[in-house]
Amino acid sequence: MVKTKTKIPRQKRKKFFSFNLTGAYKQLQIQEIPPWSLGTVKIPPSKFFQERLKRLQRHFDLRSCKESKKLLVDAFCEGVSEFS
Repeated sequence: MVKTKTKIPRQKRKKFFSFNLTGAYKQLQIQEIPPWSLGTVKIPPSKFFQERLKRLQRHFDLRSCKESKKLLVDAFCEGVSEFS
C-alpha cells in the first residue's frame, strides 16, 4: 500500500516551531510516539544520575520546556562521561 502526500496550501501551512506536542500529534493523526527499540547493550544509570533526574522531573517540565530539556541533556552527558 503506497501512501500519497496531501499537498497543503501554502497559506494553511504552520511553521515547525509553532506546534506544541498536542497539536503535532493531532497533525500527525497519532496519540503517542512509541519508544524506540535500539539494538544496544544497556548500561544502568548511576545512582547520582537517577537522583538528579528525579529532582529535574519534580521541578521542571522536561517534555515541552526548551530550557528544561537543556538541563536534562546536561545531566545525561555528565552521566555518560562516567563510562568513557
